[in-house]
Amino acid sequence: MSGRIPRAALRRSAAIASLIALCSLVDSCDKKTAVVDPNDGLEGIPSASQLVVWRDTPTQDSVFADLGAAGPSPEDTLIATHDIYYAGPGEIRGMIFDYTRADRFEVFRRESGAFRPFKDFLINPSKRFLKGQADVFRFLDVPPPGPSEQYIGRGLVEGVGAADAPKTNLAQAGGGQVAMDLQYTGATGIRPDIRPLDSLLTLEWNAVPGAAGYWVHVYQLTNQGGEEIVFLPAGTTSYHLGDPLPAGGRILTYTTPINGLDYQVRIAAVDANGQLISYTGISGSFGIFRSETTYRKFPLGSVIVHPNRPILPPGEAEPSVLIPTSNPRLTISPTGATQHR
Repeated sequence: MSGRIPRAALRRSAAIASLIALCSLVDSCDKKTAVVDPNDGLEGIPSASQLVVWRDTPTQDSVFADLGAAGPSPEDTLIATHDIYYAGPGEIRGMIFDYTRADRFEVFRRESGAFRPFKDFLINPSKRFLKGQADVFRFLDVPPPGPSEQYIGRGLVEGVGAADAPKTNLAQAGGGQVAMDLQYTGATGIRPDIRPLDSLLTLEWNAVPGAAGYWVHVYQLTNQGGEEIVFLPAGTTSYHLGDPLPAGGRILTYTTPINGLDYQVRIAAVDANGQLISYTGISGSFGIFRSETTYRKFPLGSVIVHPNRPILPPGEAEPSVLIPTSNPRLTISPTGATQHR
């Protein structure tokens, strides 16, 4: 009969319509709504990974005429100074301390209000810390001239799309160089600070205004030497090696130190913008490299601490202030041992 649709056909049409509706529902459930943070405009999920950036800051290498006793003395005259950069003036250095499963990172710089990749390749880890389950990624950037630069990193995890990729904090590098004046106040066991120490040091330093946390690196200058790297939150100005970390702290690595061997202690302050703002540079120890009539003096970026210092018998002279090395022309001047000029 014309104009009439058999009931079987209607049932088939209804079944097809239901199937189409079900498929549409499944598709809508499978499609995840990408979460885009309005602060950076990038897909991804915030993570605990830390991005730290700073303007490349030179180490000053000073040349002195050696006019008095061999090595630094009040009679010596400054001849010249040279700025030694890691990369170059105005360049940005960055480090990502990653605690996720990411094996590579892409780094974005804000340009014209939006974050865009400034490199056409991904960054691989430069160091892995198995004990802390952390990887360190490093990068350099030559940004256009400007008062500050802002960056963010996003990790790549195999089998995970951008919507679920771990993101770092936003980090901003200002136009100035990093201060090198973070003051270490703990005992060193070396003249003029001859307070005795044991191998489990108590590290102490002055608070840095504006610091949101401190990276502390303790190490020994030998392949088999001990090493400890920890992050400590703002308000912390001391740390006893081996103690539990305060809330907000994190340990990257720890290996047992060699008993009696000098420690190098480097402390760096980071602000709430993820910018490195100060470290133990010129406030730390210096290297002295001697020639025939001159010597070079340059900061090591760390403080030398001598544990297990023996208490000398009455009347016995203190050893030389300068610390020898395997190179007879190179000695180390501990913190406070010589006037830094």
